[in-house]
Amino acid sequence: MTMKYSIPLEKDLIEKLTQFWMVIFGQRNEELNYILNGDEINDNTDYVYLKKINSTIAGTTHLTIANEMNYLGGVGEVGTDLNFRKAGIAAELCQTAITEFVNQGGEALFLGTGNPDAARIYYRLGWRKLAGANVMTYISSEESPEEYILKYFNTNDSEPRIRQGSAKDRIPLIPLITLPHDWQILDSNTGIFSTRYATQNSCMSLYPKFANIKRNKQGTWFVLSTQDGKIVGISSITVNKFNQCQIDGFTHKNYQKFWNELIQACLNWANKKNLNDYYCVISKEDEEKISLFSSLGFHTPKTSGQISINDRPIETIRLIKK
Repeated sequence: MTMKYSIPLEKDLIEKLTQFWMVIFGQRNEELNYILNGDEINDNTDYVYLKKINSTIAGTTHLTIANEMNYLGGVGEVGTDLNFRKAGIAAELCQTAITEFVNQGGEALFLGTGNPDAARIYYRLGWRKLAGANVMTYISSEESPEEYILKYFNTNDSEPRIRQGSAKDRIPLIPLITLPHDWQILDSNTGIFSTRYATQNSCMSLYPKFANIKRNKQGTWFVLSTQDGKIVGISSITVNKFNQCQIDGFTHKNYQKFWNELIQACLNWANKKNLNDYYCVISKEDEEKISLFSSLGFHTPKTSGQISINDRPIETIRLIKK
């Protein structure tokens, strides 16, 4: 029997699903508590699809659709009980999610996987891999993901707005982050690199990287949003135990002229909290980004250490502003 549940879920079902996913994925995903309890119903529409065999949960799939941009969605928690694998359950549930999404006007449905066997199933259902990422996209128009994303960002909004990031950005930030950018380090606070240089292994777990900054009271984050809701830039600020603020951010190339304002939003947030010791960590090879931070008064470059991007050591520098 296949069942569809709308969020929020009843407590006993949440507990059963949590146990099921712990067995399947080997860890507890605390992020799901915010979703399954209904904390995000004003921002996203979520459905959980279950396949039961003899009253036992045999498989699951979780669909998320952005409320303000219902043509974007994401799929997660695709899991099948070991005793019921190779019976087509995952394919059946994923197809159900695709149908739901498309029927609601969906255009691009994202999904992350590093499992080659699972990727073959998704491919048969119409998902296609994005270059430089273990992320796949189902495009309802049957265009290639590259064609769709190119048209998606083919905008030139002259008045995008900057606001603090929220759950409404859970899905819309995926296209921006999985796009190949020229800068190697996109956001040093969250460890996000450009897919031009490093494989992006996250999809539905991208949003928590930023959300947890605010949830854990370590700082906050901002997005640059077009008038139709597309996320074209992200900045973040974290505060350490010495009250030093690490700041970083990036934009789509069409909106780079707003990068300064996006970083300034972080500085303004810190100023209101009487924090005035700032720094950034940048790849030594990202000369354009170094220049942009320097234009905001960051200075005294010095070697900060090395990071590894696809097993290649990258030297970083630290700029400070006081």
